[in-house]
Amino acid sequence: MHEVFLVNDSRAQNNWGCRATTTALISLIESSGGKVVGAVGHAPHTDFGNGPGVKRLVRNALTHVPGSLQVAHQLKTQREQFLGPSRGFITSLDDFERAAHAIEKGELWPNEGDAVRRAHTVIVNGEGAIYGRQLKGFISLFWAWYAKARHGKRVAFVNHTADLADPQMRRAAEAVYPLLDDVSFRDPISLREAGYAAPQAQSGVVPDAAYTHVPLPFEALRDWAARPGFFSIWPYDADRFDIAQPYIAVTGSSAINRPESADRKAPVRQFTQLCQSLEKTGLPIVLVAPDPTDSELLAPVARSLKLPLIAPSTPLPIAHQVLARAACLLGGRWHPGILAATGGTPLVSLTANTRKTTGLMEQLGLDVTTFDALDLGSSVDVIVEAVTDYVEQGQPLRERIRSRADALRLEARGNVRVLSGTGTEGDSAELSRA
Repeated sequence: MHEVFLVNDSRAQNNWGCRATTTALISLIESSGGKVVGAVGHAPHTDFGNGPGVKRLVRNALTHVPGSLQVAHQLKTQREQFLGPSRGFITSLDDFERAAHAIEKGELWPNEGDAVRRAHTVIVNGEGAIYGRQLKGFISLFWAWYAKARHGKRVAFVNHTADLADPQMRRAAEAVYPLLDDVSFRDPISLREAGYAAPQAQSGVVPDAAYTHVPLPFEALRDWAARPGFFSIWPYDADRFDIAQPYIAVTGSSAINRPESADRKAPVRQFTQLCQSLEKTGLPIVLVAPDPTDSELLAPVARSLKLPLIAPSTPLPIAHQVLARAACLLGGRWHPGILAATGGTPLVSLTANTRKTTGLMEQLGLDVTTFDALDLGSSVDVIVEAVTDYVEQGQPLRERIRSRADALRLEARGNVRVLSGTGTEGDSAELSRA
């Protein structure tokens, strides 16, 4: 059995995509004869997060106190200043040696450092962190470097998008990727633009592990879904949602309510106008919040238009069903687009925090046009036309998308090829049951 240390176990995040892709990646590891014997998230292990102010902030965010996300961004900055560089906030390649020294002395990530030393293989779940000056991205690259350069472990950096436009992130990736036993990108744009730094990736795109999820037959959900309150999770109301009828699902975008776009107001009014226009299609609209930043955006839209809102904390199997059964999905979220595609749902894409949604549309063989999530402006009519066109294409389009997602599910086994050498054997259909 391969003992695996997993970097970026994101199952504890209140985000559908994080839960979906990490759960799927662990299932792939286990089905390939591996066992996860240790894992780390993206933040250094300290006692700071247990302070009463931090706990109160988390509680506020989960219960959706208005403005809590802005406070969270401020507190994150204060936390970094409080802990300082000596406590492991890795913000460039120059910090790697210092952080490694702190781990070896037991001052930083003591349990995780021991787990890396015991493991046979380290798999880094890169997700969407390799862009800009993302702390999560630098820490993911650090762990890959630390496991290989300091301990000679077999290391794979997988399941990820990379945008190396930022000089510091590019410098770190260019230094780390060539050292590793395997690197794979989950979308074609990343491979074309960052693949030069990773010769291991030249065999082609390895799709996201989330493709291995398969939606349940509707019969398994029908009776439960018909019960009052089944889709409502406080403080959000989804009682008006009927999953048995065709509907249009609308998410927000990973480009909205982020620190790097803090100077731009969330486009609540534009999303409200968009949903009003979508209602003219004659199909019900359900607002979907795969992440708390989406609920911050969509809650006022739901109140204004009396629309159902599916909460970020919705259990993943239920969330998956909502996306996979929609007549069309409109939004700027990578993993919800994948989960929707597994059921044949077409996607009209908004921009995200990187070009990943454009890459997703290319991967699925759909129109690669993406609309600016922060400035819908004059695009509303064009978006409604695109949604209407996809809905009218009906079952033939859904079958084509579902067939493409099925093929990508098989290819997603390549995320763990470091364990087996091929990543293509076996029946991957069973992987999605986890």
